[in-house]
Amino acid sequence: MKNASGAIMKTRNTLLLSATHIIAGILGFAAGIYFLPILTAPPGPSEARIAATSSQATYTGEFRRDLKDSDALHWGEGTVLISPKSIAHTGSLSPGPDY
Repeated sequence: MKNASGAIMKTRNTLLLSATHIIAGILGFAAGIYFLPILTAPPGPSEARIAATSSQATYTGEFRRDLKDSDALHWGEGTVLISPKSIAHTGSLSPGPDY
């Protein structure tokens, strides 16, 4: 009787450890997908470069956080400045995919 109980306990511990390790791996992978674009983002342009683009802007647009499909992961605030040779954004954007 003692051996059967020990085998059941060993199997239970193995399943529990396997499940917790799989869950930890999935959570780590998800955190990596979220934080990788933040960690690998290049530095932003200087204020002088944005000012140069804004003085040549042909078109402007606005990002607002209160739009219908904005949520905690997909949002933007600020102004987009488009000139014939460059595009600049002043404001904040949610982190996006690292392509």
